[in-house]
Amino acid sequence: MNRFIKKGGIITTISYLLVTYLVYQLVALPLGIGSFARHRSISLVIGLAITTTLLGALSIWFTYHIYKSVMARSQRASRGSVSLAGIIWAVAIGFTAICLSSRFFEMIIKTTRNQQEIQSMINPNTILTVGIMVVIISPIVEELLVRGLLINLLFKDDLFWVPIIVSSLIFAGLHAVASLAQFGVYFVMGLILGWAYLKTNTLLTSIGLHMLNNGMAYLSLFVSFGNWPNTIMMPLQMAVIAILAFVAYRQKDLLRPHVVNKISVSQFRT
Repeated sequence: MNRFIKKGGIITTISYLLVTYLVYQLVALPLGIGSFARHRSISLVIGLAITTTLLGALSIWFTYHIYKSVMARSQRASRGSVSLAGIIWAVAIGFTAICLSSRFFEMIIKTTRNQQEIQSMINPNTILTVGIMVVIISPIVEELLVRGLLINLLFKDDLFWVPIIVSSLIFAGLHAVASLAQFGVYFVMGLILGWAYLKTNTLLTSIGLHMLNNGMAYLSLFVSFGNWPNTIMMPLQMAVIAILAFVAYRQKDLLRPHVVNKISVSQFRT
């Protein structure tokens, strides 16, 4: 255990994660109010969205403050991160992997319990609130918690795949699942997000990738509500991947070995 775990890491990690996760749960309070409210009004929609945004900002600030103090003592922080081009390239690779894994799991299961619960929360009062929660707040807080705090508090800084695998198990456990296949959906996604974070050494990569995935998933809910065929999502995903790859490729520092804060972006060339 001492080979992988930092001294006193287990107790410290559990303590920090418990406190930050409890604060994070406050963000969902407006959703509960909106789900049970009988009357429909634009003022209620805006009020719920503003309240969720404020609570989300509080949760993000609180979690980031703890994360920042943890990274101040971490050797990983001193290694620096790749350039913006490297981040975009990693997001493109990661999003491609997520799309491919989604297509694989769609052959086994139609949806997950987590997606069903999100869909059940959407009504005229909460449509904006759910979007803010799913696409913006959740990706930031979950990445700070799972990839930021868990990996850096619990595991030694020179490890790569062990913290990715363990954090992916925790990440999958935080989502509502009803079968092993549904658990696999989030476990594989966690592996990809963990790779994106440690490969670029910045949470901006995993947060951006997480936001992109959740944004597509949120959009797919409305596609399934309407008369549009679900296959519209595949061309849209391919277009996003192509745009990300093109933007990253056009960056001059991606075309030759170039070190930004000690990490070469040439490692992302394929």
